[in-house]
Amino acid sequence: MRVFSKEESTANALSSVGLEASFTAWRDALHVGRVSPLWDLNAFAADRAEVYRELNWDEDHVFLDDMQLRNEEFLEAINSDQELVFVFDPNLGDQLQLCQILAWIATHSPKAVERSRIALLEKALPEYKPSELAELVGEASKLDFDDLELFRSAWLAFISPDPRFLDRFLGQECQSRFESNLKRATNRLLREYPSCENALSLTECQVLDAVRLGVHQPQTLFEACREAEGFPFYNNWELWTVLNRLCSAEQPLVTVESRDRFLCPPKDLAWTDFYEQRLVLTDLGQGILEGSNDTLRGLPFPRWICGVEISEKNPWFWNYATQSLTREPNLLAEV
Repeated sequence: MRVFSKEESTANALSSVGLEASFTAWRDALHVGRVSPLWDLNAFAADRAEVYRELNWDEDHVFLDDMQLRNEEFLEAINSDQELVFVFDPNLGDQLQLCQILAWIATHSPKAVERSRIALLEKALPEYKPSELAELVGEASKLDFDDLELFRSAWLAFISPDPRFLDRFLGQECQSRFESNLKRATNRLLREYPSCENALSLTECQVLDAVRLGVHQPQTLFEACREAEGFPFYNNWELWTVLNRLCSAEQPLVTVESRDRFLCPPKDLAWTDFYEQRLVLTDLGQGILEGSNDTLRGLPFPRWICGVEISEKNPWFWNYATQSLTREPNLLAEV
């Protein structure tokens, strides 16, 4: 048996209760930065390593080495007679990774489907005791046609340059028992699109609101944002990329109280200085939280959301009233 999960901690937990298996950590923050439509696993890994480099993650070469090793273990398991068990929790990051794996199996290795099983988790992995995880692995369900079609269609929607495929995916009816977790995660991803009301993602709004309420240092800000999520999916360095975007924009919404530039690790590796930074809202950030329409010029910030590049030439917004994507902002059009 080979068990795939996001973290080595899952392997440690299962090993501690005597589960005999090989383990592979499948780590990639697919909710951060560009996700290419490449099916070749090593080409995909190289592209993701470039994304990490662009985001100033200075261990992109280590990340690439880890992903290539992961790919080797995955292909070895696919081409063997091992049972494959996937243990991922309901959060957005985990569900994106699960979609990538199962879409690849469905497309490239139908024979491996018969040996593939998924553990259905209802809460985050760290909340389970090792014995509970082992029981979930033992009860993992075999994949059927509806399961494969669910994950395959979701992955194709995630990597598409047209985000309307995500809207369509949410509207599809499916009989898979994994539908609830995946559609919940997809719905959360859509809230990373700029809101048509203030041109900010839900995470950006969480950051601004926490600073407004008196959370001023990066680590406590990260903890506040995690508490605001039903199923937290950002790790701390991933949230720093959001914070850096808010601080480093041409019209910043958050700034360092000392007026120094925002120090964004890990590139600078000045951890003490980083954690001691005190963050405050700019007038623009305060105005957006207050709903002031005249503060919105120049937003939203360019970004990638999976296969979609958000830019001035390719604007997309999430409309909370209609629960759908739109190219038309409610307020920006009036600026």
